[in-house]
Amino acid sequence: MEECQLKMTNMGNREPNLMLRFLYTTILGRSLLKVLIQPFFSKIIGFILETPISKVIISPFIKWNKLDISRYKTEKYRSFNDFFKRRLLVPPDPQTLDRKYLYAPCDGKVSVYPIQQESVFSIKHSLYKLEEWLEDTDLAKEYEGGTIWIFRLTPNDYHKYYFIDNGDIILFKHIPGILHTVQPIAFDYEKIFIKNSREVSVMNTSYWGKVVQIEVGALFIITCLYPNFNFNIIKFGCLFRAYKELENNRNNRDLLVWICNTGFYHIGND
Repeated sequence: MEECQLKMTNMGNREPNLMLRFLYTTILGRSLLKVLIQPFFSKIIGFILETPISKVIISPFIKWNKLDISRYKTEKYRSFNDFFKRRLLVPPDPQTLDRKYLYAPCDGKVSVYPIQQESVFSIKHSLYKLEEWLEDTDLAKEYEGGTIWIFRLTPNDYHKYYFIDNGDIILFKHIPGILHTVQPIAFDYEKIFIKNSREVSVMNTSYWGKVVQIEVGALFIITCLYPNFNFNIIKFGCLFRAYKELENNRNNRDLLVWICNTGFYHIGND
């Protein structure tokens, strides 16, 4: 059985905040957590974050997460959720299609691993198989011999998804679940990637063939946004920087990448 190690890194080497420590490490906190991770709670918080009063959170959020606001359009936000859905100053240009590159769905840190018949992906202290993420053994078998790209978004990333190519969605399914935080402390106690709710898109793309994209929900993040989404027709979004370079990045290292107009900035290894 081949085991692939994925290191979970906390941006800025921060220690978990006191609230998360309380929720995940104490009896009382674990009891409260059972309520907080239910989707209805995230929906309630989402409703509050749609109100004008939630704008007071924006400045502290920017400061705490050290956001580079220069990447985004200067706008007056109606709410925190409006800010969270902020627009890039220079959005990805669909005219930049170049088959020398692999396209990507989002900002974040990415790790790349081959998929073998018995591959198990170790994330912190939890072991995962592709069939568990998909909840579909037959579909998982189709990708043996392929490659898995694991993107991890943190609060300072741009939280919008893009399709990696033109094509059609041939299957879309929602996998119900709960909504743990995806902060590193949670991975010490739960198998987040198979307990949290997920959305699976199986796409027949123009160049890359049949591709599966899985989005994993998180606490307070219960829906995904897809620019250029038009029923089952998909349009590609933004360029991935140096496919060969990332393809060689299989030894438990992460690359930091940002969406930009002509590709992905390679920020460095983690």
